[in-house]
Amino acid sequence: MIRLNFEQLLAEEPNMGKVDGFLITIIILIAGVFVIYKTAEFQFSGVQYEKEKNKILLHQIEQLKLKDQVSAFEKKQDDESTLLEPTGSRKRNIASLGPVKSFKFAPIDSNKELLDSSALAESFFNKAKLNCEKYKKEDVCTQNIDIVLTQFPETRWAGESLLLLSRLYMKTRHLERAREVLNIVRREFKYDKELQSKLAQVERAHP
Repeated sequence: MIRLNFEQLLAEEPNMGKVDGFLITIIILIAGVFVIYKTAEFQFSGVQYEKEKNKILLHQIEQLKLKDQVSAFEKKQDDESTLLEPTGSRKRNIASLGPVKSFKFAPIDSNKELLDSSALAESFFNKAKLNCEKYKKEDVCTQNIDIVLTQFPETRWAGESLLLLSRLYMKTRHLERAREVLNIVRREFKYDKELQSKLAQVERAHP
């Protein structure tokens, strides 16, 4: 009986060797897949990092370009003002703007031009708002409002500038002019829900 069991064990040894070899093969394959996965993960993370870095650089370049455009535009406006206005009359105030009777949209040649003009208009609007609300420089504020309304009437920032102008009129007791400006916003920007909501807020604050 003992001899029989020993013979059976000898007979099973080749099969056990086959099983062990199969397991070793599986382990090697799994290890190989793990190494490949980790290598790919490392390379992918490097690619993602480069993509994010490039996005940040592109954004910074766009901001610099916008800053240059604003500076060039302001210089052009100053040069034109120097040529057209008599000495000592360069400062603008809210009364010098006069009533805003009409408002027309200018044609845009392409989407790129629309984006560029919108970015410039937003920049001038933000400067106007800053000078109106923080620095209390009415003349600088109205100059920037004037630029947005005359140079970028096709953008929503013209509507924002009109609302800012209406608040200035109300602050200085030019109530009739304020109502005229609000009516322009109501008419020309009737499909802009955000502007219409802000218009309603202005009217509620100054019934």
